[in-house]
Amino acid sequence: MMPKSIFVAAFYFVIVSWNTLFAEAQEPVVFPQGANSLFIGHSFFVPIAGQFDQFASIGSRYPNHSAQFFKRGGENGSPVNLWNEHKEDIEALINSTTVELFGMTTGTNKTVVDEVALLEAYTQWIDLGLNYNPNMAFYIGLPWSDYPSLYDNATAYAIPNQESSALMFDILITKLRDLYPNNHIFYLNYGIIAVEMTSMYERDELVDITDMTGSKADSIFVDFKGHAGNMLKHMAGLTYMRFFYGTPTDLILEGARRLGWNRQNVVNILRAVGEANEDFMLFER
Repeated sequence: MMPKSIFVAAFYFVIVSWNTLFAEAQEPVVFPQGANSLFIGHSFFVPIAGQFDQFASIGSRYPNHSAQFFKRGGENGSPVNLWNEHKEDIEALINSTTVELFGMTTGTNKTVVDEVALLEAYTQWIDLGLNYNPNMAFYIGLPWSDYPSLYDNATAYAIPNQESSALMFDILITKLRDLYPNNHIFYLNYGIIAVEMTSMYERDELVDITDMTGSKADSIFVDFKGHAGNMLKHMAGLTYMRFFYGTPTDLILEGARRLGWNRQNVVNILRAVGEANEDFMLFER
């Protein structure tokens, strides 16, 4: 088995029958050759974008791909705090190139929010981005809940993700899509990956993972806070590949295999991503 700390050298073609096993790419695929991206946020968001960047930079399949990042820990990485504390730094990154995809996070999973303040936190960034590129697309990603070991079981751990996912879509994403009808506003609950992995681990079905929290090579999380181990980062990064760039399912599965992950586990995890995000897709099917 290839060490899980080594990124896959290439995605090779294999024939599989699960072309619709998980979240389809946005159709039509907006960035079939990649995009010049900027991701700002915290440590449950930016490292996932970094993993996506690692995968997308392999070979020449996505010649237009590039990525920049700006990360601050915890709530310091929320859109409102980044605006208040680091607007000039981030604006300099936007001004340095033509950003086509601007990604932000929803912050921690919440079920009680100030809707007016929440909307303003994103619209000010979107308006700033559009000043530099009126065709800019935007992405808002929902991470997993922190402090996973504080939950009694996997079922309890799933609840805040499920509630926050629907809430953010209703009070934020739908409003942003109405306010900016000429720009793509992407939304993805990638935190469901951690939820599904935790459930599989509890059922003793996660073949390559030996601990809930421990080393990055064989644990879901690496610390009490809930930062991602290798498999969680890899699954999320591969999900981004499919979601944004339309990477074929067979290549996603082969990439996961070459990283050393159990095929059926990967199929189950990615299917869960599709089911959790079916109602949030930008384009109707």
